Amino acid sequence: MKPQALEWILATAAGFRYFASADNLNGNPGDTQPFKQAVYEQVKTYAEKGLPKRAETLRHALAQFYGTEDRIDLAKFDVTRI
Repeated sequence: MKPQALEWILATAAGFRYFASADNLNGNPGDTQPFKQAVYEQVKTYAEKGLPKRAETLRHALAQFYGTEDRIDLAKFDVTRI
């Protein structure tokens, strides 16, 4: 979940929409809602406890470059849109 949560946070910092990708080798993704909810829960954890240092540096640089809000605003993270 951590890589997907980081991807969502970084995409949001760049002003891009994130689409969840639940890989499944048998070709049938099944019910992706639990996966999406777990990714969102990790985003919440990062918002509360902070990102790893390099990820935070990149998030900050993306926000500065794209002129987006320079913080993780959970209101911008809607699990129904991923």
